[in-house]
Amino acid sequence: MDGLGLYSAQALYLFAPLAVGMVVLGVALRFDLGRWLRRPVDAGLTVRGRRVFGANKTWLGMLCSLLGCTLGVAVQAAVGDRAGDLALIHYRAEIVLPLGATLSLGATAGELINSFVKRQLDVPPGRPGHGWWGPLLHVVDQVDFLVTLWPLLLLWLTPDWPLVLLSFGWTFVLHQAITLTGRRIGLTGRAPS
Repeated sequence: MDGLGLYSAQALYLFAPLAVGMVVLGVALRFDLGRWLRRPVDAGLTVRGRRVFGANKTWLGMLCSLLGCTLGVAVQAAVGDRAGDLALIHYRAEIVLPLGATLSLGATAGELINSFVKRQLDVPPGRPGHGWWGPLLHVVDQVDFLVTLWPLLLLWLTPDWPLVLLSFGWTFVLHQAITLTGRRIGLTGRAPS
């Protein structure tokens, strides 16, 4: 495998721990776990009379992201060199927590910034924007976490531009698929994450 196929596979492998975080959150929501963590991160605070992040950004979501990303990196460390060219980082036991935290916190920062902007624009959680900027907000909403995550990942690797660009494309496509799957299995409309 080479070229765009390899870059695509590398991007998917690099960000696989984020998918594990989504699965952990999905399990927590499906089985009603962590109810005490379903409190909004913004604690109801407002800016200009609007919620900072909204009720859907909770401590449960942040914890599940951290646990899932760390678990995902632990699996990658266990796979180690057998991943071959897929692994852009030398995965090993001592980086499991730091890299898991980097992935989780980088992604969460992008999500929170996007939520803040949307709340200030009066866009309700889970809804598209209004008017001409609605489609733009939809695209940004799908890839928001990469904007804050890639700069943090520079601590771990020096990516080629095709890898970065493909990561945005794959994230957009996969986000659509994950959203549709979540709706089909009944996770959409459940308690905040």
